Amino acid sequence: MIVFKHIVQPEDCDIYQHMNTLKYMEKFYLAADDYMIKFGITDPILAAKGIGCAYLEFNTKFIKEVFAGTAIVIDVCVQEIGTKVVTIILKMMDEKSQQQLSEAVLKFLFFDLEKRKSMKLADEKIQALNLEWLK
Repeated sequence: MIVFKHIVQPEDCDIYQHMNTLKYMEKFYLAADDYMIKFGITDPILAAKGIGCAYLEFNTKFIKEVFAGTAIVIDVCVQEIGTKVVTIILKMMDEKSQQQLSEAVLKFLFFDLEKRKSMKLADEKIQALNLEWLK
């Protein structure tokens, strides 16, 4: 599911004229957030139910250089659902050529805001969120 579109701006680039590493991460995080928002999972909704969401791991693979003016799209899909951890794959593509530019693997979990402990995905509070995207 493509959830993020952006045209790389000159200020996204470093002195070598390609997109800065931190900008890749920023775009992937924004795409992950947009993905969750599409399913109604926002920080205020989670907090109102006593749930937090934490990223555990973020790995990026750079495949092709990305320059200012490139129209990028990021496709997001769930790779694995564990008892506590959800792993999603984010693929950054050149919108025009459809070439893959980069890929990120993001792992996250939900945690109980009061107890500060991770929650199993089978927990009643999480089930009440109606997480259709986990199926």
